[in-house]
Amino acid sequence: MFEGLEDIPWADMEHAYGPADEMPDLLRGLVDPDPAERETALDGMYGAVHHQGDVYECTLAAVPFLVRIAGAPGVPGRAGVLGLLASIGGADWDDGLGDEGHRPAEDSTYARAERAVAAEVPLFQLLLADGDPAVRAAACRALTVPRSDGPCALEALRERWEDEDDEDVRAVIVTAVGRIGAGTGRGHTPDALRNEAGAWLAGVAAGGDGISGDGAALRLGALAEVARCAPHRLPDDVPGTAIGLLAQVYAEDAPTPEPAGYSTPTLIGALREERERESRGRRAPHAAGLIGDLSRSLGARVDDRIGLCSGLLESDVWETRLDAVSPAEWLMREWRGDFNGLVRRIGELSLESEPRTATRAVNAMRYLYELAAPAADALAAGLRKAPRSAPAGAGLGVPDAWSITWPAQEEPSIGPGLEALARLGDPRALPALEWVFENAMPRWIPHGLLSGFGAGLEPLLPTIRRLLRDEHHANCHSALISALGEVGTAALDDLVGQLPKTEALRALERMGPAAAGAVPALEKLATGEDPDTAVLAARVLWAVREDPEPMLRVADRAFENEPAAVLFGLAEVGAFAGGWEGRLRALLDDGADGTNEWLARKALWRIAGDARDVLPSLLHDWDASVNARTRVAELLAELGPAAASAAPRLKAELDEPSRHTARSGLSISSAVQMDEDLLRACRKALTAIDEAETPA
Repeated sequence: MFEGLEDIPWADMEHAYGPADEMPDLLRGLVDPDPAERETALDGMYGAVHHQGDVYECTLAAVPFLVRIAGAPGVPGRAGVLGLLASIGGADWDDGLGDEGHRPAEDSTYARAERAVAAEVPLFQLLLADGDPAVRAAACRALTVPRSDGPCALEALRERWEDEDDEDVRAVIVTAVGRIGAGTGRGHTPDALRNEAGAWLAGVAAGGDGISGDGAALRLGALAEVARCAPHRLPDDVPGTAIGLLAQVYAEDAPTPEPAGYSTPTLIGALREERERESRGRRAPHAAGLIGDLSRSLGARVDDRIGLCSGLLESDVWETRLDAVSPAEWLMREWRGDFNGLVRRIGELSLESEPRTATRAVNAMRYLYELAAPAADALAAGLRKAPRSAPAGAGLGVPDAWSITWPAQEEPSIGPGLEALARLGDPRALPALEWVFENAMPRWIPHGLLSGFGAGLEPLLPTIRRLLRDEHHANCHSALISALGEVGTAALDDLVGQLPKTEALRALERMGPAAAGAVPALEKLATGEDPDTAVLAARVLWAVREDPEPMLRVADRAFENEPAAVLFGLAEVGAFAGGWEGRLRALLDDGADGTNEWLARKALWRIAGDARDVLPSLLHDWDASVNARTRVAELLAELGPAAASAAPRLKAELDEPSRHTARSGLSISSAVQMDEDLLRACRKALTAIDEAETPA
């Protein structure tokens, strides 16, 4: 298997973390008799040589050796190697990388890897009859690599289906056929191939093609693939059909996977052990994957997905309720819809006595922000009974405690239930927050945690003041200073004491006229030598007493060093900056771009009041980036009827079922709130556009 291995100049090649000189050891480790060594080697291959799907020269050089391993009867680890080969060949390519027009260049490492793996189709077909079910399953997946030979792969998989008696392998066949039919990662799929695959999968989903009476899991898997490649073949009542099949799955006694009995310091090992822990005490540990896959495959059929999750969350079987929580969470985080019922039910489940269900439910609400409002009472009830502090539970996720401690981490973090309730600005979260800040201060304060309480935060002022004096908590100071602005006039002296920090200036700006007592300090900063601070102080003075003079005075001397800050300030004072109109037009004529162009056009609109100065660029920005749409919509609302040409875009965004953050691949904790902000901005802009002008 390893003839010529030492002749390759591995040290001259690189992988994700540097020279690839350990390749011989990794490749030999893939077939080591010790399963822990094999797992470590496989993790090394995925972690460095095929890091996050990347393909390097050393990856290509490894392919011949991987092929030899896969084709060597009786060698341990072949299934994992086959899976690695399939991944290197592109079986895991997503739609964006595989679509026509986005395919890798023919001479790229990706395209060369695809050709190298696709050339081994005869071997993969031979391995479909291997004596090891895990090898047969991996071979099925490897057959999806060749993108020009879908019909042959489909025929081979269907033939294998007729002889296959292992249900796990049959499940992989179903997935592979669906992948071929849907064209995932393949570009255009011929209609005939899509129809053939879809018809076969629909037959499996209906219980035909050799499905026995207890094959509910296979039928569910096929139903998910039908949704991907032949949605017109779905049954009329998808949620009802799926819930009925899942009831059968949970009623069956599926074998619980035996623990491997070893540990490795690897990601693959950690995930394996997590699966082992989650399987304990379960009758149907495989059902969670079936639910999640079906929900994802339904995509924009949001109502069907809500029906599916809602029905499962009401089940009398605790495993069913447990497994439905995560699909419901990700539905709400990535798609738009009426989720009040789902949230309310998940809130109820957070109070369940079964710890796994309760833990998963409370974690599901952690990043829903305002969407979590229907569960506020449940969250508050959970806080009342939750412990003050608890360790993160292995295999159970983050428990519902006020403060969570983590292994090998000095500072704890805020518990998920407290985080969710605090983001709602619910005063019932304040006693728990005060305890945490006094006794278990986290390393950082999560986004939006303190922004909704307003003056209700005043009881926490003594604690906030103490923390701001403690440099050990410097990572939290920015959020705490911002919180002072929420408190209002009671914290005015504290904010003045934090000047000239940017967070303090911005907090005073948000306070507006209520910050009048800070004017002397602000006037001093507005005439100071630091241009950035001077501009920001001038902006605050405008917000406090609508005095444009400080901004106009500082604009000239600060523009060269801080153009964006000055442009932002000019936009704030608007018509008072009329003397800048010619300069702004010249700036735009000279080709200002990016943030400066946006701010210059915004300032010009507010100074001159001519929508033609800004509308074309707004429409361009809207089309160019979904992440720019909130700020665009906010300015369109200012334009009012003059922005009528933008109305179709605004309406189309409101009709879009998926969140804009999901469409752009933005995966951050505040993604739901960002999308809800966009929806609000779009509605406001449409209202402004539709408003009739009031006669004088």
